[in-house]
Amino acid sequence: MKRLKRGDVNDKALFVSACQFIGLLNQNKEEWLNSKISKVSVSEEEILKKIDERNKAREKKKIMKKLIKLEMSFWIKVFQ
Repeated sequence: MKRLKRGDVNDKALFVSACQFIGLLNQNKEEWLNSKISKVSVSEEEILKKIDERNKAREKKKIMKKLIKLEMSFWIKVFQ
């Protein structure tokens, strides 16, 4: 992998050749994406719903952290 990052053309050609030999890189980007989309059993709507639920959960977590911090600072002041 280090040699690939350096940009040696021969190493990249060898890597691409090896990928093609084992069946990778035999489709263009559009064909590959379409094949993945057709295999998915979850609708885009369901995915977006789950993302929205996760974002709401993250927001709740942030709020809870703020409330806990506020309550802790209150009790620290009470017992000082």
